[in-house]
Amino acid sequence: MDKTAKPQSASSSFVHANHNVWLKYLTGRHLEAIMSVYTRHFQDVLEEQSVLKDGGTPNLDLHELLQRMIFDASALTFFGTRLQKFWPQLWDDWKLFNNATYAGVRSNFAFYLQPKAYFARERMLRAFDKWVDEEAEDWPESDGIWNEKWGVRMNWERERLARDFQFSLRGRSCLQASFLFV
Repeated sequence: MDKTAKPQSASSSFVHANHNVWLKYLTGRHLEAIMSVYTRHFQDVLEEQSVLKDGGTPNLDLHELLQRMIFDASALTFFGTRLQKFWPQLWDDWKLFNNATYAGVRSNFAFYLQPKAYFARERMLRAFDKWVDEEAEDWPESDGIWNEKWGVRMNWERERLARDFQFSLRGRSCLQASFLFV
């Protein structure tokens, strides 16, 4: 038996507590506040699109453009401004990784066939290692739903919870990075 494994009750307690955090923030008034922040960020991302400012008739893949804009606004909303500093090629890496880990892939075999996706995943996890390796100082509810350091308060709460349950640095990184796929 693995002596480092957490007891089943601790695992169940974390899952239950984490689920409660998700429910708290992804429903009701908190969700409305998050969507308000997201809408502001989406408008900022939209204004930054030079391809739309140039005038004339742009030749672009609208699906690709919208997918990136939604991703950029979501990453900013949920993770604040620090993640982009740690991971400048955020969109390109995420897209490589996401395309390599399609439904049904349950091994690292895809990364042998697509080494660029493997390195994109490594950059993503290293960026999240840095993102979670910050002091999680108090955040009174009166300070609002979003700040530049942590993004949405939900992820700050999930980080505090993971620390309370003694997740490793990489475990906390994976917990947070998994939200990119929601």
